[in-house]
Amino acid sequence: MWDVDADVLYPPISTEPLSPLPDSERELAVLSVGRFFAPGLGHAKRQLEMVETFGKLVRAGQLPGWKMYVVGGMEPSQIPYVAKVKAAAEGLPIEILTNAPRPRVEQLLSSCAVFWSATGYSEDITKRPWVAEHFGMTTVEAMAGGCVPVVIDCAGQTEIVREGVDGYRWATLEQMGERTVTLAGDPSTRARLAASARGRATAYDEDAFRERWRAIAARHDLL
Repeated sequence: MWDVDADVLYPPISTEPLSPLPDSERELAVLSVGRFFAPGLGHAKRQLEMVETFGKLVRAGQLPGWKMYVVGGMEPSQIPYVAKVKAAAEGLPIEILTNAPRPRVEQLLSSCAVFWSATGYSEDITKRPWVAEHFGMTTVEAMAGGCVPVVIDCAGQTEIVREGVDGYRWATLEQMGERTVTLAGDPSTRARLAASARGRATAYDEDAFRERWRAIAARHDLL
């Protein structure tokens, strides 16, 4: 925008509190983590669309035995939106966890099989780039915890998740569902992607942050 060269310093992701379970012990569950915001009232994570998509898959018999956890902070102003999400989840194997304690979030990040992120869905991010996921700290946490990321193909997520290597990226909700169904029916691929995701997450952990910062500082004679 300003025609100035810039160094990118990714935020440090604390991965030490996470204890990834072995693939054979992981829960057959899709996890979404992010603050609850209705579209137009904040950095919307699109929980309602994800719950509706999961519901369609379950009702179609495409995810037998699977569950979904929707986790996030909730401000009082978002109670009506969370009520809509809960209504969409009624009768489905979906658990909505608002303002969950951090240890519970870390446990889910370390034990669920798949991670979903849809921030920026249905938005024109060329005109409103701030509505997309700027980086994707929670995506990296999920990867460090051993979840296979199935995330929207835009903004910061494209830098984190390598398509078909660490997980999958999607352009439509239908693609998100299809990729998840594929993973559900292929434990070996799920295990391979989860292992790669854990390795990829180390590129953004606190040690990587320190190394990157020192390199940037050295280039600018700040050390």
